[in-house]
Amino acid sequence: MPITKELWTSTGPQPLWKYIMTKGDIEISLTNLGCTFLSIIVPDKNGNCNNVLLAYETPNEYLQDEWYIGCLAGRVAGRISRASFILDTKTYTLDANDGDSGNHLHGGFEGFNKKIYSPAYCNCCL
Repeated sequence: MPITKELWTSTGPQPLWKYIMTKGDIEISLTNLGCTFLSIIVPDKNGNCNNVLLAYETPNEYLQDEWYIGCLAGRVAGRISRASFILDTKTYTLDANDGDSGNHLHGGFEGFNKKIYSPAYCNCCL
């Protein structure tokens, strides 16, 4: 499966890239910002190809995203009550970033969704 790399946006501290994988009528695109899926285009029963993902229109919308649309959410895909936990008698305090609830959501204020990844290519299973 060929992978195409395109400049997605140069906004921010470093360029963000869009990676497009195509096989037949199926096309998947993602970006190195938060390992975010931008589109999954597949044919419907009539052969019309459409994106089946909830997605934004522009890179800037992903940069400002508060809803984790299409991304690798974070260390935790959910909430940790009261933004803390105990492990082996030690209490760990986390970012309380879930509104007024006081909970920890999806990895904190800077979860995996805002990290910029450097992908590695592997042809072992394509």
